[in-house]
Amino acid sequence: MELESKLLIATISASSAISGAVISQAFSIIRDILDKKHQRKVLLRTKYEEFAELITRSHEWLSALYRHKSIEEHSNNPPNHARKALLLAYIYFPALIKQSEKFMNSCVIIQSSMIENFQTKDIEPLKEPVKEFKENRQELDRLIILNAKKYSKA
Repeated sequence: MELESKLLIATISASSAISGAVISQAFSIIRDILDKKHQRKVLLRTKYEEFAELITRSHEWLSALYRHKSIEEHSNNPPNHARKALLLAYIYFPALIKQSEKFMNSCVIIQSSMIENFQTKDIEPLKEPVKEFKENRQELDRLIILNAKKYSKA
């Protein structure tokens, strides 16, 4: 009888220790999962802010194009901000890819038009590409605002 009670006490003690360890591990796993989700949200928010900043800085690129004095300056100044923004869209923001591509293409068209018309200093051929650039930028801004809630939850 005494042996049975000692065995019962040992079994209960061992079961308690094992269940405590299992419960502790379960909570650790849940905490890790929640932490990873939070880290992902923080990453998306950070990249979204970077994306919006790059789109804004692309206007600086356009202004710089107008100040260039040589074809070499035009050729050596690609729309890097728009390229980086497009890359971020490809990696993180699929809803913004199509408009980011349009925006990037309008940047390339402006640069090409400026190089082609550099000698003549004719700005007439630039009016349509600049208009398209502004329209694409406005649409991208609209999409950035529209998707902000989705990507800035952290």
